Amino acid sequence: MRTVIIMWFMALVIMPFHTNIQAQSSIAPKPIEVAPELSFTNYPSRWQRMYAVSCRKAGECARKSKSALKDKRYMDALAMAAEVFQHDPSRRLEKKALEMLKQNHVIAAQKEYEQEVKKYPDSAYANYRSAKNLYNRMWQIQKYNYVMSMLKQLDHPKVKLDVKLLDADMVGKLATKLSSFRMRAAEEYYAGGEYFLALGNKSGDKSDYKKSAMSFLIADQYVKDFKDAKQQYEAAKKLATSTVYISSHYAYSGSSFARTLKDDIKTDLHKLGLSRLRFVEITESKNADYHIVLKASGLELTAIGKSSDKQEYTKKVKGDDGKEITKTATVITFSSGFDARSVVHISVVEKRTQKNIYSSTVEETYSWRTVWSKISGDESIVRPRDKRHVGKAPDKPLSRKTFYERSIALCAPTASNRLYRNVLSKLGASPTHSNTTSP
Repeated sequence: MRTVIIMWFMALVIMPFHTNIQAQSSIAPKPIEVAPELSFTNYPSRWQRMYAVSCRKAGECARKSKSALKDKRYMDALAMAAEVFQHDPSRRLEKKALEMLKQNHVIAAQKEYEQEVKKYPDSAYANYRSAKNLYNRMWQIQKYNYVMSMLKQLDHPKVKLDVKLLDADMVGKLATKLSSFRMRAAEEYYAGGEYFLALGNKSGDKSDYKKSAMSFLIADQYVKDFKDAKQQYEAAKKLATSTVYISSHYAYSGSSFARTLKDDIKTDLHKLGLSRLRFVEITESKNADYHIVLKASGLELTAIGKSSDKQEYTKKVKGDDGKEITKTATVITFSSGFDARSVVHISVVEKRTQKNIYSSTVEETYSWRTVWSKISGDESIVRPRDKRHVGKAPDKPLSRKTFYERSIALCAPTASNRLYRNVLSKLGASPTHSNTTSP
C-alpha cells in the first residue's frame, strides 16, 4: 500500500522535475542586463521530497500519534495510528491506535489540510519563488492523500472511516504546472549564471564567480540536464575556488620538530567539514591564492623534580591467641616528569596582495609523568588502589625530540579550529543571495 502511494507521488511530482530538455527550446532566454535577485539557499536539492511516516515499531507509532494529537497535528496523528497496525501490535497498543482512528479526527485532519494548503495559493508564475510555492502546495496535497490512502486501505473490523482522496485530475494538472514552473525557474537561474559569470570576468571577484557557479548548479537542479548547466557550473566553480597552501616550520639542532604539524592540521580541517566548503581547496602548489604559514617556536623542556608522598596505615586485629595486635604499613609514592611547552604562530598571507589577512598564536604544554611506590610493613592492610604503583620502576623518559613533537601536536586542534572558523569557512562559503534583499 505504501509503495503504491509513494509511486503515485513520484509520478505526479518528482518525475516532472526532470522534464525532457527538448522542451526548453520553446522558452526564450531572459535578458540579463540587470542583476537578477536569486536565492542560493532555498533550492530543489534542499526541498523535502515527500511525506512519509516516521516510526518503525508499534509502540513508537502509538506514542507519536498521541503526541501529534496533543499538538493538534491531526494528519500526523492518524498516519502514526494507522502505522501501528503494520507492526503486529499488542492488544494494548491496538486499543490506543483505535482511540485515534475516529471520524472526528478525520474531519479535523481535512480542516488542517485546508488551512495548510491556503498558505501556498495556486497562482501564476512570477519568479523562482513561484516554483517553491507550488512545490509546497503539492507537498501538502501529497501528505493529505498519503494519510487518507493509509486510512482507506486499513483493514480492521473496528475502523469505519469516511475518507476522501483529492481529485487525481486536479493533482495531475498541478504537477504539470509545477514542471512548467521549474523549467522557467531553471531559465531564470541559468540567465543569472551568465550574468554573474560576465560580471566576474570583468571584476575578477570570486564572489561573482561563486554566484555564477551556484546559479548554474541550481538551474540543473530545477531541471535535470538543463542545457550545459553542469559544464558551466564546473567552469565557474574553478574560477570561484580559493586555493590554499599550508607549510610548517621549526628546526632545532638539525631536527624538524614541526614536520607532522601540517598533516595534523589537514586531518583536523577535514574533520571540521572542509569537504562541505564548496569553494576552497587545500593544494600542494606554492602558487596557491593563500599561504597558511605555521611556525613552531618557544620550545622549552622543564624537568619536574622528584617528589614523594607518604601514607601510613594502622589496623587493630585479633591474633591467633585472641589478643589484640596492631598492624602497620607505610607506602611512599614517588613521581617525577617533564613539561614540554611549544608555541605555534599562525599567519595567512594572500598571494595577490601579499597582505597578512589573519594571525593567531597557540600555546600548549605536554606533561609527562612517571610514578612508582615502595611499601614497608604489612601489605595486607593497604587498599589495592594504593598499591597499584608498588614494585614499578620509574619509566624511561621520552627523547627531547619526542617531547617537542607531542607538545606541537597538541596545538593542532586549536589552530585548525581557528583557521576553519576565521579563514577557510569564509573563503569557501557559498553565497546566500544575489543582493541584500531576502527572498
